[in-house]
Amino acid sequence: MRTVSPSDRRARLVALSRAGETLLAQAIPVAAALQPKILAGLSTEEQDQMTRLLAKATRDIEDMEQSAAQPV
Repeated sequence: MRTVSPSDRRARLVALSRAGETLLAQAIPVAAALQPKILAGLSTEEQDQMTRLLAKATRDIEDMEQSAAQPV
């Protein structure tokens, strides 16, 4: 679902519908079960590096979301 940002009318805020939330809830355990197979080809150091980079990207996305939600 898309709505206009209250702080910047040029921006659009995107949110999952109820159906999307249900699908995501079903997908998370599947992804978690696949994770060991996905990471099997990486060394422990590479797995740690990937985890750190994904955590950083997640924080950056969260920071962008917070910035977009704040009035200008």
